[in-house]
Amino acid sequence: MARQTGLLDTGRQGYRSVSMVDQVLPDGLAAVLPPSARISEKGNLEIAGCDATDLAREYGTPLYVYDEDHIRGRAREYADAFADLPLDGQVVYASKACPIVAIVRIMAEAGLWVDVSTLGELEVARQAAVEPGRVVVHGNNKSDGELEAAVGRGAGRIVIDSLDEIDRLVAVVRQFRSDRSRAEGPQPRSSSPGNRRKVYLRLTPGVVADTHHYIRTGQEDSKFGLGLADGQAMAAVEQISGLEELDLVGVHAHIGSQIFDLDSYIETADAALEFIADATRLHGTRLTELDLGGGLGIAYSPTQVAVSVAELARTLGDHVAARSRELGLPGGLRLLVEPGRSLVGRAGITLYSVGVVKESGGRRYVAVDGGMSDNIRVRSAPPGHRVSRRHPRHSRNGGIRLDDGEQLQHVAPACCRACFPRASPNCRAPGEHPRRPAVDGAVTG
Repeated sequence: MARQTGLLDTGRQGYRSVSMVDQVLPDGLAAVLPPSARISEKGNLEIAGCDATDLAREYGTPLYVYDEDHIRGRAREYADAFADLPLDGQVVYASKACPIVAIVRIMAEAGLWVDVSTLGELEVARQAAVEPGRVVVHGNNKSDGELEAAVGRGAGRIVIDSLDEIDRLVAVVRQFRSDRSRAEGPQPRSSSPGNRRKVYLRLTPGVVADTHHYIRTGQEDSKFGLGLADGQAMAAVEQISGLEELDLVGVHAHIGSQIFDLDSYIETADAALEFIADATRLHGTRLTELDLGGGLGIAYSPTQVAVSVAELARTLGDHVAARSRELGLPGGLRLLVEPGRSLVGRAGITLYSVGVVKESGGRRYVAVDGGMSDNIRVRSAPPGHRVSRRHPRHSRNGGIRLDDGEQLQHVAPACCRACFPRASPNCRAPGEHPRRPAVDGAVTG
């Protein structure tokens, strides 16, 4: 028995009849569709026992569909793998991958922390009842309002991304203390860690990850973080030293997305650990937390093989523990990772309705009722989506075309086609589409 969880219902209506899809899953889709995917006796795609045709009819298209059981399983898999390390491990869900209250709540229930990078994501974490101390606030261009919200809501970690952000954050903390003092009476002025805001420094490690250049973030000329090579990161340590408002407890580095080679993570860990050792030696600053970010790749095609969560945890945990001993770092280091796509990507698909089908210049064009506003990643940083090739409704020349000789079978107006995997629904992306896609969850049980 399957049921729909209704993660989000935007009230979409007006879906037309849907034709049947292929009787068997096309070759190579087992690794990219949700594990519960199958073709029903009616010839329709099912996710966790829920008929995709029925979902499209009920909620309209475009429609994001997520397999809740798979998401829960991946969250437990990550939590268990990083709990069994030679050092303290903690998993942080990168909520930008899917900032939906119900999904963030699933992550929190599995013991994961949550990272946010906008006021909207911070609000999602609040609505999902995530403990404030388990929220990590990111952003390379945080507004004063975002810093004020992070401080006001008691976010557990704020990741400093630039030197000027230090002064701005200090000013926000001082104002918060002043406002609280006026409201509640004088507060103790103490430089003890319990009265200071815990912060990380985001490092730019100079690591060029083997991934699409659009989604690399660790190279020396990256807009993200404080450089190791140019001394900005160590200057930040010196600037924070002695401040009674901030408690520098760790460093963070994120080198990109869709990474299949763990060597880049090892190189990043080495750079970060050496920085931690230097900060201790030069400034007496003890950094006890190392956050290596996310970016673990998932399969978008049969030729891609994702690294297992167990291998990621074992490789990072063993290496960081061994390298820490070599550098003479004190014990008690906590290792954090921030998966997003690898937690939710395979769990999701996007359903579209086919509108116009026409021939032009010897090529067949299939128009669907979606485009960059609901699947922007295909155009901005194409990772090789598996998709029934389609011409988006509102992307000018941005459609996806079949290569010469390829064929698109069983397509007719009003039939339902799927695009998958599905990470980062563009709930906030600007676009011309007049309707926001609905999001639905399916779970077996």
